[in-house]
Amino acid sequence: MRFAAPDHINTLRFAGLVAPVSVPPAVTAGNGEAVRQLVIGGLGIARFSDFMIADDIRIGRLVELFPGQLSAEPLNISALYLTRVSGLRRLGAFLDWVGKIGGG
Repeated sequence: MRFAAPDHINTLRFAGLVAPVSVPPAVTAGNGEAVRQLVIGGLGIARFSDFMIADDIRIGRLVELFPGQLSAEPLNISALYLTRVSGLRRLGAFLDWVGKIGGG
């Protein structure tokens, strides 16, 4: 299974290999839940964020194929907000924190 975008999510970077691996997809879907349902239905494999499938792994509905063997490219995060929304001080503190943990 493959995500429609961003494309780098579909590239597998294995520990010990210099070149990334790109597997031709059987199916491409536009959102993670659609890909998850296809994988749960037995139609293929996919790469997910841990939070998306933690419960599925815990109850045995899905299994991890390459534990500890894949690395992930960092993703950029954008924050969009209305300036007239209340609570900007809290939002500013959150954005400062995200910038610090992300190295930005």
